[in-house]
Amino acid sequence: MVYNYILWLTIILFPGRATVSQSETTDNNKIQWSLDRKLSWADFKGSPNSGSQFSAESSLQISYGLKIREESGVTHYSFTVDCYFEKSSSWVKDGKKTDKLLKHEQLHFDIAEYFARKLRREFENNSFNIDNYQSKSAKIFNKNFAEYQSFQAAYDAETHHGTKPEPQASWEERVKTLLRKSKAYKKSQSL
Repeated sequence: MVYNYILWLTIILFPGRATVSQSETTDNNKIQWSLDRKLSWADFKGSPNSGSQFSAESSLQISYGLKIREESGVTHYSFTVDCYFEKSSSWVKDGKKTDKLLKHEQLHFDIAEYFARKLRREFENNSFNIDNYQSKSAKIFNKNFAEYQSFQAAYDAETHHGTKPEPQASWEERVKTLLRKSKAYKKSQSL
């Protein structure tokens, strides 16, 4: 499992007016997480790692961007956070394309979305200024990333990479509940 976190930091300064730029990718190599869009084996376009003990690997990215704008002498900081599946770096070995394994990989993607929501919540519930926005956002990001890595590792360990049906089902319910409870943070605001 590849657990990528991408720092995407864009600073836009336009005194006195709001600006908008799209955070959604037009890159055909990436799938932005969506409740309505589930992974299929056709999305795994990377070359399998023949030396890996694993049957499949999902490359996941969580990125954040920042917009700074000044309005009436007040500086506003807003963040956008996105969660992606990267097709070209994700792979599955021949003969291993089972529904059970695909559900396991989908849950890795769902876990990444949950941690993207946690990151959105943290950014929203903190205040930033010109002196601390870089260090404070990096600290929040790094803390979230460490929790994310531990959570993903625990998921793989407890489910034995999806081969144990009971723990897999338990994790599916757990993540479904976490996503439901964090639905207020499911969508980034556009920059």
